[in-house]
Amino acid sequence: MPRIKQTAPNVTHHKGQRSQEPLYLNRILPQWRNPEWLEGEIWRAVVAQQPVAVTCRDTLIANIVNLDWAIEAKDPNMGDELSEDIKYYTQLFTDNGEIDYTSHVEWVAKDYLDLPFGGGTEVGREGDDPNGKVVWIEPLDAATLFPTLAYDYPVGQRMDGRNPVYFPYYGINRIYMSPKTGYMRKGWGCAPPEKIFLAIQLLNRGDVYYANLLLDTPQIGILDLLDMSKTSAESWIDSWATLLKGVDPFKIPVLYEHEKKAEFISFTRPPTELMFDKAMAKYVTLATAAYGMSPSDIGMSPTSSGGETLAGSIRQERKSRKAGYALLKKKFTLYFNRMLPEYLNFK
Repeated sequence: MPRIKQTAPNVTHHKGQRSQEPLYLNRILPQWRNPEWLEGEIWRAVVAQQPVAVTCRDTLIANIVNLDWAIEAKDPNMGDELSEDIKYYTQLFTDNGEIDYTSHVEWVAKDYLDLPFGGGTEVGREGDDPNGKVVWIEPLDAATLFPTLAYDYPVGQRMDGRNPVYFPYYGINRIYMSPKTGYMRKGWGCAPPEKIFLAIQLLNRGDVYYANLLLDTPQIGILDLLDMSKTSAESWIDSWATLLKGVDPFKIPVLYEHEKKAEFISFTRPPTELMFDKAMAKYVTLATAAYGMSPSDIGMSPTSSGGETLAGSIRQERKSRKAGYALLKKKFTLYFNRMLPEYLNFK
């Protein structure tokens, strides 16, 4: 009966061998799936390298910034009595000396639409009192913030290898999208780039594909020299390699002294066969949908054939007004109201 070996065998060495043998071969394969975790700066880079995502984000922010806003008394009969408080907070939000309203919304909304944490600002209150008047607002880099799941100190900040600091509930103001329901990700959100990560990556690959078609570099494939002799072919290959070097590496290769036509066999398929325009249109639609928008909202045609009906445009606009635009508007209404006394309302 054969003996069963249950321990890994040792690597075989020759007598007197000094060189070391590898224990195993590392083979790292990229996984085609949504990442489970990425740092904030990486998520910003994911968005920055995809124009569709950047355009969706900036379009939503522009729509919010261009809205008129006002601070009112919750009780209409108290408007005159609270006029000084209304005037104070209106000036604080308009321009507090450090950041104006437009920059304020742009700062917070960019992180809200890019990062799992969302966007956040530190709120300074008079006397560091939870019910004190807000005297200053400091925008924070949300990539350095993290939730603590503690009510009194709900948010911490860690940066540059220093010890973290923790913000009391009345000293931090935060908005984030799509709260994570998993136990290990409690307190975090899910911004659009994480929702459509694969679609963004496919758009990037499509951009690279089309860019390579326009670059002055030889197409990938095989040049069949047919009846050219081995000596002549090797000589030509050496001269071709020399031509690809230097300050201006792209040169025009020349073949001569052969009777039959040289044939180039491409390793790739032409764009017309790949139908990349239809594929790109599909992923553009998916990317804009994650932001609650449609391609027409960012000036792109919703179909690869181009054009759409007036009724279709109106229908898409109504959908966008009820989705991404409405959600961002609601989030910022709650965001500003958290900095106001309970008797005032941001509208």
